[in-house]
Amino acid sequence: MLGLPAYVLLTLVSLNPGPMLAGQPIYWRALQLLAIATITALAVTTWRRAGPLRGRTGILLTGGVLLIPWAAYWGLLTP
Repeated sequence: MLGLPAYVLLTLVSLNPGPMLAGQPIYWRALQLLAIATITALAVTTWRRAGPLRGRTGILLTGGVLLIPWAAYWGLLTP
């Protein structure tokens, strides 16, 4: 979640989105890959942890579930 504000500030300060790849800035593509990797890690954690949630695992999974609509809103899950 810290990558998006960093990307926005970088773009606003330099007024240049940076090098492009397939019509989008490389930094934006990197943020998309990080979002997909995080959601994949959430799925693996959920799959391995089929029992009741306790402590840190519950907090981790809650944060991961909240990331999904946030990333979808900002377009990080679309090509």
